[in-house]
Amino acid sequence: MKHFTINMIFAAAALLGAHAAQAATSLRAEVPFRFSMNGKEFRPGTYELRSDSRPVQLILQSLENHGGALAFYTSEELPQNAGNRKSKLIFQCTDGACALVDVLDSNSGVRLRLAPPKIRKGRPASIEGNTIVTVDVP
Repeated sequence: MKHFTINMIFAAAALLGAHAAQAATSLRAEVPFRFSMNGKEFRPGTYELRSDSRPVQLILQSLENHGGALAFYTSEELPQNAGNRKSKLIFQCTDGACALVDVLDSNSGVRLRLAPPKIRKGRPASIEGNTIVTVDVP
């Protein structure tokens, strides 16, 4: 019984440590153009982004009309020497349509990568001819 209790304490500590290691993202940004995230369209305005590590989802909330969306992401740590350490939203734009594809959070030191936008019958958009637009987060 003593061995079981000790193992349970170590397991709980490991889970707690793993959850604490997942840095949460919370950013507010002014996006001056129309864009989409996870297939949902958004107007220019002020947005708040939050990440939740269980499950790994990014929550986008409009501060003006209370609309929002969820998208799943993968995360990677930013290198310690990653240029200017500003938080940024990165959009992929093709033919005037922009989609949020990355969130760089300088506070937590992570990059959240969203699934690429889809076009016609579920295929990912082509990278050729795309423009990358970056919005700095104050």
